[in-house]
Amino acid sequence: MKLKIIILTITTICVLLSCKGTEPIAVKQTQDNNTELDSESFDITYRNPEFPGGDKELINYISNNLKYPESAKENGISGRVSLLLTINEKGEIADVKTIRGICPELDEEAVRLVKAMPKWEPGYENGKAKTSYLMLPINFKL
Repeated sequence: MKLKIIILTITTICVLLSCKGTEPIAVKQTQDNNTELDSESFDITYRNPEFPGGDKELINYISNNLKYPESAKENGISGRVSLLLTINEKGEIADVKTIRGICPELDEEAVRLVKAMPKWEPGYENGKAKTSYLMLPINFKL
């Protein structure tokens, strides 16, 4: 069972890794009021929030703390619950919303799991911590 959960959470991590955007963006105003990328202008840098210890620890956390509801097991219910997390400038999970659910029991377990997470490293923009939004899929497979 734990191996299945670990394998399924790898999918979650792949989604998180594909969303990381840390490249600086530079924009310059031209004489004809158009904008263009220019490295001599100004930089806006953004870093996504990160689970303490990185993605590997996020996988460990999910696999060690996920509790598959018995009623869902008995009814053979599985799938992915997609959550939208709001991580404030202190790294606290300020809000969790179910974007795509499966059934009430699995949706509630996914939300419980996320709300019990430790503080994250917050997202940063121009060197300042800021409230960020993160999509996190939680996979349930029998």
